[in-house]
Amino acid sequence: MFYKILKKDFKRKKIMNVILFAFMLTASILIASSTNLLYSTVTAVDYFIEKSNVADLMTLTNSDTYITSSIKDWVKTSDMVKSAHKEDAIMLHEKNVIASNKQELKNTSSLVIMKKPEMFNRIFDALGKDFEVRPSEVAIPVSLQKKMNLVQGDGLRIIINDGAENEYHMDLVVSNIFKDAVLGAELMGMKRIIISDQDFKEYAKHAIQEEFLNFWSFQKTEAYSIRDLENAFSDLLLPNFTIMNKSVISTAYILDLVLAAIMIIFSIFLILISFLILRFTIVFTVMEDYKQIGVMKAIGLKNSKIRGMYSIKYLVLSTVAGIIGYGISIPVSGLLKANISEYILLQHSSINWIVSFASVILVIGITVLFCNYSTRKIKKFSAIDAIRQGNTGERFKKTKKLSLHHFKQMSTPFFMALSDIRSDLKKFVILIITFILGTAVIIIPNNIISTLSSNETITWFGYIKSDFYIRDVIIGNQEKAGLRMQELQHKFQEAGIETTLRADLISNGKLLTKDKKESIGVLGFQGIGISTHNYDYLEGYPPVLENEIAITEKVADALEVGIGDSILCEVQNETKEYIITALFQTFNNLGNAVRLAENYKAEFGSNTSIQISGLFTGDQEEKMKQFNELKATFHDMDIKSGKEVVDSFIGSITKQLGSIKNLILIIVLGVNFLITALLLRMLISKEIPEVALLKSLGFYNLDIKLWQIYRISIILLLSIILGTLLANSTGKFLAGGIFNIMGLTRLSLTIEPLQVYLFYPTLVFTATMLAVLSSLGQIKRTFVWELNHQE
Repeated sequence: MFYKILKKDFKRKKIMNVILFAFMLTASILIASSTNLLYSTVTAVDYFIEKSNVADLMTLTNSDTYITSSIKDWVKTSDMVKSAHKEDAIMLHEKNVIASNKQELKNTSSLVIMKKPEMFNRIFDALGKDFEVRPSEVAIPVSLQKKMNLVQGDGLRIIINDGAENEYHMDLVVSNIFKDAVLGAELMGMKRIIISDQDFKEYAKHAIQEEFLNFWSFQKTEAYSIRDLENAFSDLLLPNFTIMNKSVISTAYILDLVLAAIMIIFSIFLILISFLILRFTIVFTVMEDYKQIGVMKAIGLKNSKIRGMYSIKYLVLSTVAGIIGYGISIPVSGLLKANISEYILLQHSSINWIVSFASVILVIGITVLFCNYSTRKIKKFSAIDAIRQGNTGERFKKTKKLSLHHFKQMSTPFFMALSDIRSDLKKFVILIITFILGTAVIIIPNNIISTLSSNETITWFGYIKSDFYIRDVIIGNQEKAGLRMQELQHKFQEAGIETTLRADLISNGKLLTKDKKESIGVLGFQGIGISTHNYDYLEGYPPVLENEIAITEKVADALEVGIGDSILCEVQNETKEYIITALFQTFNNLGNAVRLAENYKAEFGSNTSIQISGLFTGDQEEKMKQFNELKATFHDMDIKSGKEVVDSFIGSITKQLGSIKNLILIIVLGVNFLITALLLRMLISKEIPEVALLKSLGFYNLDIKLWQIYRISIILLLSIILGTLLANSTGKFLAGGIFNIMGLTRLSLTIEPLQVYLFYPTLVFTATMLAVLSSLGQIKRTFVWELNHQE
């Protein structure tokens, strides 16, 4: 008998059951694939670092005899160093790397050419296997392969001493695209190109001395921490380009993991919606089946048997959906992990699939629990309910009504819709939650993308907003930096391009508390030709005097100091005491930076870079024309726009976020359509007597349809407003937690009004209205004699 009842139910409510099955299937696919993704991403970076044998501490220094001997002496005498290894590297400019497909290499902060590492910081091919680089071959990281659109077998020309009399080039064949744990993350500005030992020796013969570098790797002893090792190395006061440890390497992959986090959060959103729909459907079905339940009770069936019948139905639906969903989740998991697996070596383990399968079983179990919880009302039904058509005639709550005489100018369908929402808002809760969350998950990624693409983003890296930027390296002091700017200014003027130049000197340093118990490595910024008042600060006043300094909020928290405190700073072998006058924030060096006063005088070593920036005259169109002319005329210089500078730091994250945003948009519109169609069909089928009554009173089909359209529209518009407010308020905190790790302690999201308040709400409204219009067919098929409607 139960089998016949279930079979009849599946046939009678075919559309409802199909939509419900679709949501259960979606929930199973998403929870299986998202848990797989979560487990993979949580373990991926640590696994990659361990397999690559990443050193505890790494630094890049000049190939200088004094520096090399000082480090070797320290390694011999220090009980902190278990082992050390030096690898040779040679600086390379991106314009000197030319692909056979003529694709230019752009937006890379710095390049080095090296031999394949064998001891520390190893690299692997796309499958996670070791590989060999033979003579006339070259291996490139994934990031460069994507920027230059290269594949294995393509040609790559590397030029040495470009434009000089002794210019030399090597024509190589791309043999491998490798994954690099140390320098492979998008946030790592430096990338390395690997050639054979034989080719490296030949390359080194033609390179100039200033281009030679040493990449040092240190392994600590168990008695000391990585922080102890880093502090001990910093005490040597040796000039270096960068210092990295395992923690920095892990943090560098944070943006790659953000994409996975967004997909996981979105999956949870869809799973939540699926369970809400499930509960609503069960409750609605039970309320609609009052006649059948009353008859079954009349013939002696107990509550447990009747509730069990519903549990079996949804157990069957959820089990079939779970099995199919688990199967589909396997390729879906691969797609979700595709972006991460391009850069990170993932651990292939059966645990991933066990976790996924367990999550599907959890979905099935929750479905049965939901069903058991939602069928409690069966206890209240009696045989007499079948006669009374599901109503006992009792009501214990006061109905919230609208008085018609207060709304004389309002159209009748709109008044009915407003009154319906006010008197029984509870039946629209699922739609409200879905619309609010759907709007929020569309707008939050859009706000993040708008923020990363805005003109303000360049200030996050410690620079001032300008029309163009030029990266350079100097040896000397501010005077030499000023001479370099004058030289460039003169060149630009000869080319007929008027500009105003200023610069930021960037050098490595170290901050120490006055008792020297705590220290931290920092980047030191100093503006040349521009006042410190022109930079952004979070608190305090810009440093003006020579003994004043601004530090990042992240450094202040780490060293437990604040504005007005004194602190020691080492820059270029010079240690001085400074007063902290201001706090700022920056992405550079993961937020570990300081800003010196403009009149601070110091000698800078060869590891000091200079970021020259310039302004054009005229409107935006004229500035763009001048920028293109400048770039074309001085193509040998590393001239970039603000966006290009930002892209060189954060890579293709903005583009990847855009792809995820579009995927989320499509899914949310689809979910809104399905849920609206399902709930409206349910409501109309329940309201057939009311529709028949309205027709008997002379209402046209159009009026009744407008009633349905208006009440969904009102709910939707209110939900969009609430969803937008939720996105704009919570998005800052969600994104802020991630950006805080990278040094941005106070995030202010950029909101594009036309997109947030017009474009996306219009898309959501249009998709939902299409669902409403497609679900109104039952109104026309309802007749006056269905006033006492019973199935």
